[in-house]
Amino acid sequence: MRGYPSGPHRREACGVNRKQFGTLLVAVVAAGFLGGATSDRLFRPPPAIAQEAAPPPTTVTADCVRARAFELVGPTGKARASLGFPLNGGPSLRLMDDAGRVRATLYLQFGGAPALELSDGAGKAATAISVAPFPGLAMTDNEGHEGVDLRLREDGTPALYLSQPGAKGSAVLEVPRLQDAQLWLADREGRYRASLGIDRDGPHLNLCDEAGKARALLEAGRAGFARLLLIDEASRWRGCLSLDEKGAAAELWDPNGQTIWRAPQQTPR
Repeated sequence: MRGYPSGPHRREACGVNRKQFGTLLVAVVAAGFLGGATSDRLFRPPPAIAQEAAPPPTTVTADCVRARAFELVGPTGKARASLGFPLNGGPSLRLMDDAGRVRATLYLQFGGAPALELSDGAGKAATAISVAPFPGLAMTDNEGHEGVDLRLREDGTPALYLSQPGAKGSAVLEVPRLQDAQLWLADREGRYRASLGIDRDGPHLNLCDEAGKARALLEAGRAGFARLLLIDEASRWRGCLSLDEKGAAAELWDPNGQTIWRAPQQTPR
């Protein structure tokens, strides 16, 4: 049976001597180093580049947002403002207080006229501003009765109406176009019983009966002239008390206009 050679004969049998083995070992190590360096360069990820800070999220702006109603709520979740269409009405903007009561309403009336209402703590309209059928400002009391009405009439006449609850009108102040200011006082039935005005000659005061007819006229004119006229139901002058630069005078007339008494004996102005 043939055995394996041993000693020097074994290395010769393998065909590799000591010098050749050393050379092979150096070559293997060098090949491993070069291969590792090459693979590191080939497969190494690119150097990291410092990333810039991410830009803030962009806000998307819509060209048009369409809806039937919008509601704005406060920190507690209660509605504080709303924009929409009330029943059988035009668009309106409503502002509410902490209790949810509507305190201000901006809306369009039928026909497109704008109006603004300001309400009290009970939710009742206390002040209203409108432009139709005429520009005006109205104020109401706690019971909803309109007490103040400031308006501009169609002919351009500004007028102020002051009234009591249940009354048709107790006071009217107006300045007609191309005329002088006038103040009218009416009873609870709406009948004008007194008027105070001023014209080119001076101030004048008229007192009327229930039928609206003038029954007394007090006026002050130029150059110190003043007089008081008493008028009957048929609008006829029946008495006059006057004062001018010549002095005081008085006169009474009958229904036919005939003088029945005079003092002094001269016709008063």
